[in-house]
Amino acid sequence: MGGLRKKMPITFITFLLSTLAIAGIPFFSGFFSKDEILWWAFASSRGHWALWLVGAIAAALTAFYMFRLVFMTFFGEQKTDARAKDHIPESPFVITLPLMILAFLATFGGFLGVPHVLGNLIGHFPNKLEHFLAPVFEHTQELHHIAAHGAASTEYSFMAISVAIAVLGISVAWVMYCKNPQLPGKIVAKLPKLHRAIFNKWYIDEFYDALIVNPTKRFGTFLWQIFDVRLVDGLVNGVAWVVRGSGRALRHTQTGFTHNYAMSMVLGVVVILAIYVFN
Repeated sequence: MGGLRKKMPITFITFLLSTLAIAGIPFFSGFFSKDEILWWAFASSRGHWALWLVGAIAAALTAFYMFRLVFMTFFGEQKTDARAKDHIPESPFVITLPLMILAFLATFGGFLGVPHVLGNLIGHFPNKLEHFLAPVFEHTQELHHIAAHGAASTEYSFMAISVAIAVLGISVAWVMYCKNPQLPGKIVAKLPKLHRAIFNKWYIDEFYDALIVNPTKRFGTFLWQIFDVRLVDGLVNGVAWVVRGSGRALRHTQTGFTHNYAMSMVLGVVVILAIYVFN
C-alpha cells in the first residue's frame, strides 16, 4: 500500500497506538503484560534465563514486524493503482468507532494490571488483573508455590532491557523500510536460501501436507474406491439386481387371464393338502 496516513488519518492513529502497545512501549497496555511475562519467565521459581531469552527474541521480532507493517502501509510512496490514488476515503464511522475503542484500551487498559514494582513507585497503584483468574485455579495447590524472586532493582533492569528490545526492533524496521528501503532487497540477494525458507514459512505447510493432509486424502480415496464403490455400492446394487431379476422372471406368470390365476390357486391348494396328508 504505502503513504496512507494522510488518506486515512483515524485508521493510522489507531493502528499506530495499538502497534506501540503490542511492541511494548511504556506505558501502553502491552508494556505491562510483556514486562510481567518476561519477568516471571526469568525470576519465577520455575523460570530460567533461557525462557526469558526466547521471550525477549520474540518481543524484538514482534516490534520489528509490526512496525514494518506500519511503515510499509502508512509511510513512503503510495503504491495504490493510479486510478484509485485520489479516491481513497477514510473508513466509515461504523469501522473507525471500534478502532478508536480498541486503541483507547491499548493505550490505557494496561493500567488495570500495573506490576507491583511500578505500582508502588507511582503511589500504590493496585494490580487489578493479577488475581482475576485465581478462583479458576483455587483447587490447583501446585500453583500456590510458584513465586517470583529478585530485587526491585533487578526487575527495573529487566524492564529497561525489555524497552530497549522494543526500540531496537522498531529502529531496525525504520532503517529497512523508511530510511533505506533498498536494504531488504540487498539482504535477499545475499541470503536467497534463507529468504526462500522464510518466504515459504519454513515449509511448515508442506510438512503438514506431507504428514497429515496427503495421507488423509489417500486414505479417503481408498475408502471411496474400495469400501464405498465396491462394498457399499456393490451390496446396494446387488440387492437391486436380485429384485429386478426376480421381477423379470415372475412377470411371465402375470398373464391377465382369470382361468390361469384360478388354476394357480387350485394347484396351491393341492400342494398344501399333499404336504398335510403325507406328514
